[in-house]
Amino acid sequence: MRNVAISAGLISEKDHESRLIIINESLAATLYCERETAAALFSERAMAESVIPIGSNYIVCDAGGGTVDIASFVATKALKENKSFPRCQLTADTGERCGSTYLDERMKELLMRVLFRPNDMSIYHSDEQKEEFGRLGLIDYTDDERKELDIIVAELLKQFNEDKGFKYTFPAPVSYEPIDQTPPVESIDDDDDILSDVEPEDYYSSDSDSDHDNDHDDDNDHDLDKSDVDESEEGRDRALEDDRYLENVTTFRVSHLVAIKKINFLPVSEARYIKDSTSEIGVMLLQVSYETMRNLVFDPVISTTIKLLEKQIDKIMEPVVATFLVGGFGRNPYLHYRIKDKFKIEQDGKVIGYRCGELSDDDKGNLAAMRGALYYGLDGSRKPSQTDIIEEPYDGANDASGTNHDGFVADNYNLLICYDIGYDFSSCSYLDLSDKNNEDGSEFVFIEEWPGTAEKTTRIPTAYRSASEWGAQVLNPTETKPEDFVVPTKLMSIVKGDCRRYLANLIHAMQDHVCGIIEKNGTSVNLDKIRYCITMENSYQFFFRKSEMRQVAIKAGLISKEDSTKRLLLIKREDAAAMHIEDEHFKPEGKEKKAFNSKFLQIFFRHDTCHLSLQEATKLSGYNDKRKAILQEVHEKKQKSAENNTEESDNATDASESKEEPFKEPYYRNVRGVRSATLPFDFIQKLILNLKTYVDKNIHNCINCSNRALSREHETSYDPFSPDFKKGFLTYVKTELDFSSNEHIQRISIRQERCCEVYISVYDLLEHVFRPAIRDLVSDISRYSTQVDIINFRMDKIFLIGKLVEAKEETYSFLERVITKSLSEVLNIGNDLITTSSSINVNTHILGAQIYANEPYSYTERVARKTYVIGLQSYTVKEFKGEIKERIQALKDADEDNKDKIYDLEAEYALRDKKGPALFYQREYNPSLFVPKGPTDSTLLIARGKKVLEQDQVAGIERKFFAHEECLVYASIYVTEDYDSDETLEKNELDKERYQRIHQFEIYLKKDKDDPMADFPGNRLHFAVRMIPDNNEVIFEANVSSRIGGNIPEFRFRDEILVAQIYNDVDRIPEFESQRKETEQQVDN
Repeated sequence: MRNVAISAGLISEKDHESRLIIINESLAATLYCERETAAALFSERAMAESVIPIGSNYIVCDAGGGTVDIASFVATKALKENKSFPRCQLTADTGERCGSTYLDERMKELLMRVLFRPNDMSIYHSDEQKEEFGRLGLIDYTDDERKELDIIVAELLKQFNEDKGFKYTFPAPVSYEPIDQTPPVESIDDDDDILSDVEPEDYYSSDSDSDHDNDHDDDNDHDLDKSDVDESEEGRDRALEDDRYLENVTTFRVSHLVAIKKINFLPVSEARYIKDSTSEIGVMLLQVSYETMRNLVFDPVISTTIKLLEKQIDKIMEPVVATFLVGGFGRNPYLHYRIKDKFKIEQDGKVIGYRCGELSDDDKGNLAAMRGALYYGLDGSRKPSQTDIIEEPYDGANDASGTNHDGFVADNYNLLICYDIGYDFSSCSYLDLSDKNNEDGSEFVFIEEWPGTAEKTTRIPTAYRSASEWGAQVLNPTETKPEDFVVPTKLMSIVKGDCRRYLANLIHAMQDHVCGIIEKNGTSVNLDKIRYCITMENSYQFFFRKSEMRQVAIKAGLISKEDSTKRLLLIKREDAAAMHIEDEHFKPEGKEKKAFNSKFLQIFFRHDTCHLSLQEATKLSGYNDKRKAILQEVHEKKQKSAENNTEESDNATDASESKEEPFKEPYYRNVRGVRSATLPFDFIQKLILNLKTYVDKNIHNCINCSNRALSREHETSYDPFSPDFKKGFLTYVKTELDFSSNEHIQRISIRQERCCEVYISVYDLLEHVFRPAIRDLVSDISRYSTQVDIINFRMDKIFLIGKLVEAKEETYSFLERVITKSLSEVLNIGNDLITTSSSINVNTHILGAQIYANEPYSYTERVARKTYVIGLQSYTVKEFKGEIKERIQALKDADEDNKDKIYDLEAEYALRDKKGPALFYQREYNPSLFVPKGPTDSTLLIARGKKVLEQDQVAGIERKFFAHEECLVYASIYVTEDYDSDETLEKNELDKERYQRIHQFEIYLKKDKDDPMADFPGNRLHFAVRMIPDNNEVIFEANVSSRIGGNIPEFRFRDEILVAQIYNDVDRIPEFESQRKETEQQVDN
């Protein structure tokens, strides 16, 4: 929807996300009912914090045009930050296509029948209709004539659909006497909601054995006279005196002469056609009796609505204080009558109230969604501004007491060293903090002299064999076996101990060399006066936590256990690269501001892997900087305006010499990974295999050996997997390959003796060797992108980082164009939005680390703004009766396997009975450990201040439970803005005084008859509740682990993003403020 708004020009891609707030229609209508309709209904509570009494159940019925949607809620006390959410939804929405447009369809069919009698059986719904109209004679119309009839009927329908038309004003029966009394209902405390021991009164649930609206539901049970039609004048006169047309008649005025001439009316039971006695121009009136309209037009549609409403009331099984009718059709008097008639509560022959509670609507109900959306938007703009960032001081120079930090003082260090330890390459740079000429910290010095290199280079292979053989000293490092632990491989993420030891040895060797080079460059080195920043490789999830890499640094001798964590800053490599890319490639033009939010995909090419990292950069507002920044902007604008007015002439003369300053961002930006994947892909190996396939097909024409003595043997047998073959091929690609000459025959040496060569044209090399490898690569990227949901994000740019193979610049540029074109097609992004390696600094990772090391506050990590917990209660299920029981039995008796349909039907109509079996929480890492969960227990999803990891955003945070018996489970989501200690949270006590219940999942647990373990003693019926933190909302899902039935509808709850500056290894930051005080929010105009 946001993309649609951008395309429509309402907002731009660079706007703050809050400029466009999206709310679904159902929630908007509910908010309108709570703010306006409920205020009239509960006038005595107009000034209360909650207009609807807290703990009261209510229903919102949106009777719109296409569908009728019904949802039930209980009023709760809203959190300060969620005033638009003072409710908990009790059951899943129910909806059917029974809106007012289906009244139009019914009315259209009736008009077509009585006026034209077309030979179209779809508009005759009963045998009686077919017999009666068939006796009069059905008429065959041509397509053109049918179009003319449709136009005539459409004109008549306008009279039915107008604001005061019968569609909205169709009345209750004349004999109906409205009863406005409602039973006295005390508001129910939220503590006693689904967990109450009190059983509901019988009159709050329907009798499932009884038929639903037998006097209304059948389309064909109308009490019309079915006697033979009398076409005589006397018959027409008697029709004029018919008692059915005395009251509440629906009249259509036919005034167009063309329409009157085309009408083929004959007296029928459904309507009469008479002259308008008040007209002198021959106007005709078509009159439809009240009973006909009721039985053939309104009842078939309204009865479906009543069944939906009845299902919601039955599910609640507690008193309902009100049912709010919204939507254009919601104000129809006959709809009100049918609902009240169905749900009336009688005592001693008198109506004392209604199971649906007070029936409420108003004349603005057709604008409910729009007005509710206005309230939602106003609530968002009026509430106190929330901080997006929790700031933690890095430098304690101004707070030596350590009250607000650990006492770390950055000025105590005179050297800053950055290490980038990558999958293929590593590098290092340093900054002399004591250099007074480099106060801005921009002049980092790269280490360019390394053992084993003849020329200066900023990168060396990430390789270690011994203290005397590491980096560039290791020859052919990628040819080593993974188990040798010479270079990083997937194996290193599995064997963590060896991985840590390997990295510690490599960093220790690099540290000794780097310190020597620094001293050689004239800077003294005191190991106790160095602070560090190290990147952490994330391919194959090498490191889950910072503490793992910190232990490596301790083993390498960089720091000690006693040092402040701020002495060593740690950042994931892809995040470091993203910080540099966001800073370098998303620069605004002139004084244009950066976009509020941007997403970009980094594709890292390595020797045997390809790593995908989807990054998001978001503009943030902080505690202390927002007001200052806004005021500064206002002041600068005023100052600049004044300068422009007073110095206009000077500005004009100096315009050619002046330069426009770039816009300076007043807020923080958070750059973080949201999706990632590592796919094993050895591009060079693919090329060799493709070359082998080509040679095998053309072996007699491809290989030539200059050694005549061995030519017969060499030309018929070769080893494509030998080091000589690979070396010769890579040497050719690196030094000779040129795609600009397609027809030239290329000669590739494949033996150490250089006697054997492969002959192949450049065209064949491209089409049979390189293109297939690129297709496979792009296909794998697409597949992995789909698996981790990268492909569904709108990406602003894609960056290709690293090289698949060493080649001449123009040659590799050509290959990247081929890759770019393929990626553009599979990822649905323009070629111009893909940036190739030639435009990306080869040191992008360490450049990002330098940004973080020099400005530690610039890197932030996402944390939870609120605490979410789950509350559970189980119930036995009432026996299915009446129509539902028959439908279930019919599905069981059918030949096909209907277990999914049976489960869905039972889940839809299951009603709670008595308290059910025990429920248990199953530990995530050890299924054999489980914890009983009662009505007063909570299960933590995420705690306020807890880090939100990338895998949390991808897979969600799931809690799995089980029962040993079939039952109905109510799983409620609770939220609080309070910060509870870990000790308090570990008690798992559900404090309903501080937690707001925001949603209730109804989960039906049933054994799968096809599961061989279903009847096994102690069998577990599993279910799970999961939360997925999205950008500015949290998505909640519930599912049953057995493979039967459909999905349970998800629930979305607004929760703005929050990040924190975290320099230590904790998974949860300490207690923090939620909002600034109201007085601190106001900004002077």
